[in-house]
Amino acid sequence: MKVLDTTFLIDFLEKNEGVEKKFLEIQQEALATTQANVFEVLFGIFAGNVKNKEMRLRSAEQLFDRLTVLDFNYNAAHKSAKIAGELQKKGRMIDDIDSITAGIALSNSINTIITKNSKHFGRIPEITVETY
Repeated sequence: MKVLDTTFLIDFLEKNEGVEKKFLEIQQEALATTQANVFEVLFGIFAGNVKNKEMRLRSAEQLFDRLTVLDFNYNAAHKSAKIAGELQKKGRMIDDIDSITAGIALSNSINTIITKNSKHFGRIPEITVETY
C-alpha cells in the first residue's frame, strides 16, 4: 500500500501535468491517504476563491471514496510526535501535517508516500518517497 500526499491529491483533482502518468502507474496498487491530507485538500477548497466549489467538493469526496483513508489515532499521534521531535533535535523540522502524514503511514506499516514534497518527507529515514 502507498499513501498519496496532499500534493498528489490536489494535482490529481486539478488534472495537473505529470499526475495522470503516475496515476496510471499506480492505479492497480492499494492506495491510501490520511485524515490530515483530507483536511488539507478540503481546507484549500473552502478557503480558496475557487469557482464551482460544490463541484470541487464532490470531486474530492469521490476521490476519497476510492482510497483507504487512514485515521489519526493514538499510535499515529505517538509516531508523528516522535518524527517531529527527532527532526527538531537535528534542526531539520518539517511541517506538522507532513510529520502527521508520515506518522499515520508508518503506524499502519506503510512506508511509501507519493508526493512532490520530497524535500520534507525525504528527511524521514523510514519513508520511501515516490515523486511524479
